[in-house]
Amino acid sequence: MLKRLRAPSPPLVISLIALFVALGGTTYAATNLPANSVGTTQLKNNAVTAPKIKNGAVTAAKLVAPEAWHEIGAPGQPPFLNGWTNTGLSYVPAAGYYKDPFGVVHLKGDIKSGIITTTAFRLPVGYRPGHELDEVILQSPGSGADLYISPDGYVNVDTGSNSTAFLDGVTFRVGE
Repeated sequence: MLKRLRAPSPPLVISLIALFVALGGTTYAATNLPANSVGTTQLKNNAVTAPKIKNGAVTAAKLVAPEAWHEIGAPGQPPFLNGWTNTGLSYVPAAGYYKDPFGVVHLKGDIKSGIITTTAFRLPVGYRPGHELDEVILQSPGSGADLYISPDGYVNVDTGSNSTAFLDGVTFRVGE
């Protein structure tokens, strides 16, 4: 007994039409767009991912290297204020900051001995947040403290004690 074939359902017909239109548009773009006609303004955010980049197109030589650390209190760098200092321990990095190629500022190091709620140091223009930041940081011995960073660049340990305050891991975008 032979079965009779049915006509395709309307949703199947519509989906096939959509598939052919999409494939046709991609083919047109691949074959008819002039070279270098698609740039930054045409691309949506996060449209280009690692798997879509040709091997060798991005090399270390083409990437911008991050700047060196600026160490607080070093010659030509912002000074410590209000009694704050580095811990001075050989295995602890000096307090410092740098800005990566994406405009994110990173802090490092341990500071101590200053007056709580006063400015420990001031970040220069170009390394400041666009709004007030309150970050929770660790403090020795095993407690927490609030680190306040103002849009004017003032960095204060607002709570806790003047024992060691750990700056490692504090990051923020410049001007946001």
